Amino acid sequence: MLAKIQARYRRDRPVIAQALGYDPGRLVAIETGWGDPHSGGETVARVTLDSGRMLGYKPRSVGPEQLWAAVVGAAERRLRLGLVAPRAVGMRTHGWVEWVPAEPRAVSSLRDHRRLGAIAALLDLLEVRDAHPENFVFRRGQPILVDAETIGHPRLPGFETLPSI
Repeated sequence: MLAKIQARYRRDRPVIAQALGYDPGRLVAIETGWGDPHSGGETVARVTLDSGRMLGYKPRSVGPEQLWAAVVGAAERRLRLGLVAPRAVGMRTHGWVEWVPAEPRAVSSLRDHRRLGAIAALLDLLEVRDAHPENFVFRRGQPILVDAETIGHPRLPGFETLPSI
């Protein structure tokens, strides 16, 4: 798997640089085992670059992450709460996302709570069904969705008519 990621990064680096607006640098380390397995057991990998930046390699489409970034960007232009979504670069069989280092989950200000409410509303609007704590990291009190693979999944037939318990 490491050789595959290395080869893909070398091939994709010009596209990544163009999409992010900077050359991320040479690959210096790969750490696998992040997240749920995809594509025959492959997991997300954290790729460290000689520039000091990190990217996430996802062995699946990052279309949902790209959609999430667009939705968050549109909401941010309207709400001005400081909402953030990592940028994603999609390839045909895999993708790359900006790596967001986790910080302690300290939500303390009214602005932080408003951000949580805005994120929750957007997640509900997009029918996200997998927004559990492991799919978020927190930076400066703000939740940042780092795994958006279930955006727009349809509800189960009859979901709305199930009896309440």
